[in-house]
Amino acid sequence: MKINFKKVALSALAGASALSLAACGGGSSSKSAEPASDGDKSLVVSVDTGYVDYINSIKGKFEEENGVKITVKEEGMIDTLDKLATDGPTGAAPDVFVAPYDRVGGLGNEGQLAEVTLGNKADYDETAQNLVTLNGKIYGAPAVVESLILYYNKDLIKEAPKTFAELEELQKDAKYAFASENGKSVAFLANWTNFYYAYGLIAGHGGYVFGDHGTDPSDIGLDNAGTVEGLEYAKKWYAMWPQGM
Repeated sequence: MKINFKKVALSALAGASALSLAACGGGSSSKSAEPASDGDKSLVVSVDTGYVDYINSIKGKFEEENGVKITVKEEGMIDTLDKLATDGPTGAAPDVFVAPYDRVGGLGNEGQLAEVTLGNKADYDETAQNLVTLNGKIYGAPAVVESLILYYNKDLIKEAPKTFAELEELQKDAKYAFASENGKSVAFLANWTNFYYAYGLIAGHGGYVFGDHGTDPSDIGLDNAGTVEGLEYAKKWYAMWPQGM
């Protein structure tokens, strides 16, 4: 499929690298900044509401250094992605946008992304680069690495629990009992119906999605003993939580 519109995907979170990525995506005209009405080159950068002020605060320096006019488009990430198939061919889609890395494969195969060059490639390890690479071509700049965290109330707990065994002991404490349901507790809550959050339990017990570090789709590890053990442990917690959890 011939790409006649430029698209750049960024994984997770947009930042200064997002702007330089669009300018350095070099090669064909389909990947370079387009002339604006006043003759200057321009790029449209789409970000969620929470990052509009940040992009506006850094775009001036980028415009000065690269001779490009940046227009910031305020739009939800999912909204942008959902409209790519129709907005891309008409030129209505942004040139730079944010996307989870797991969308790179689908969007790249559909011809909705332009190949880019990482100007700061040395900043990323092989794993991070592989997340935005499809068939040997790089389609985005890794922006952040996410991790799950545990929040705790310092007015109730002196130190954050370090093990699940400690969490289980908290669950037995009567002061965390859920008043509306006998035998239920809210000492610890987690959204394990969402695979994104549950995978920590699965992987921790030896389960996995694909083998060979996620590269072998013929080896599916979601039905092995470790996965079952991890999900059984999650089920144990759901038995202690109030209905609706």
